[in-house]
Amino acid sequence: MTLYEVLGYLGGVLVFATFYLKTMIRLRLVAIASNVVFIVYASMGHLVPIMVLHILLLPLNIYRLFEVKQLISRVRASGQSGMSAPELIVPYLRSVWRSKGEAIFQRGDSADCVYYLFEGSVRLKDKNIIVPQGQMIGVNGIISREHQRTDTAVCLSDVELGVISKDKILELFYQSPDFGAFLIRMVAQRAALDSDPRTVAPTLGMPSPG
Repeated sequence: MTLYEVLGYLGGVLVFATFYLKTMIRLRLVAIASNVVFIVYASMGHLVPIMVLHILLLPLNIYRLFEVKQLISRVRASGQSGMSAPELIVPYLRSVWRSKGEAIFQRGDSADCVYYLFEGSVRLKDKNIIVPQGQMIGVNGIISREHQRTDTAVCLSDVELGVISKDKILELFYQSPDFGAFLIRMVAQRAALDSDPRTVAPTLGMPSPG
């Protein structure tokens, strides 16, 4: 078997692996490797369309890898207290900003997404709970039967949020036992706070379901 053939088969295996991998960083690393292999393969075989395609895909995959690593660093720096499960949501986050005093959502609104608080702080108005940065907001509404918000979330400062859709959260819940256990712990902690009549404006020590 020639080197040219080996490169062709290796590139095919790497492309197949990108469809199998579930973690975004590994997927991007394998995709980058496949781009490099196919660029060499195409140049040896004078396959210009394939070479152009992978030359274009290579910087895109490198950029996406850098983007995911940056988000993971921000999640770790925002105070997750050693809880690694939220990193699973990082590739699916979309950043949004809200101003001080603005409501992120109102009680009774349709719960179509979950928020991750990168910067700032938020008050869950009805229960008088303060949510600091590095925590999640809005999970209770996602898992409720009615799929409605169970509280009103108001910004105590200008905030930066990461948004992830309800469908993706539920998909991760069913696919990852660790993430499912993480959400259950969040809901259990919120239930404990709700059932304590002595609780006044607590600050959550772990991510809040909201």
